[in-house]
Amino acid sequence: MSPPKTIVFTRGRWDRIFATATVVASGVAAFYVHLTGGSRFVVVPVVFVGMWLYFRRSTPKSGTRVETIEGNPTTIRLLGWLGLILLWTTCFFAFDTFVLGNSFRGPLVWYHWVFLVATVTATTSGCGLIGPISAHQEPTADNDEPSDARETPS
Repeated sequence: MSPPKTIVFTRGRWDRIFATATVVASGVAAFYVHLTGGSRFVVVPVVFVGMWLYFRRSTPKSGTRVETIEGNPTTIRLLGWLGLILLWTTCFFAFDTFVLGNSFRGPLVWYHWVFLVATVTATTSGCGLIGPISAHQEPTADNDEPSDARETPS
């Protein structure tokens, strides 16, 4: 049986997702405030709360049907590409800190700007190519059975 292509997102589901994301973002923000001494990272959890309120308000009480990640090959490719960009960025900062000995709080050097431009270019180019590449893919068999459909008793 293939995975369902759509699921129902209710306000309760958004609450669980964004409550978790807000707690994680708060922890990450607190870590970076401690690490850098700057308070600008405090805004990160506020952004998640704002998105939470937006999604909660725009979702009808009965919920809305959305496409799953498995139901959209373009999303799978996009997440893979963004994962590679994240790995690339992590490796760059690890190399910069541990091999070159630059402080995380230190001033930016010329190669930081080169890295930024290269990463933004690679991200934008890759995301722009994913759509046309996915358009040439053979469509798979449709499965519109919702994942939350109740089974009828026999």
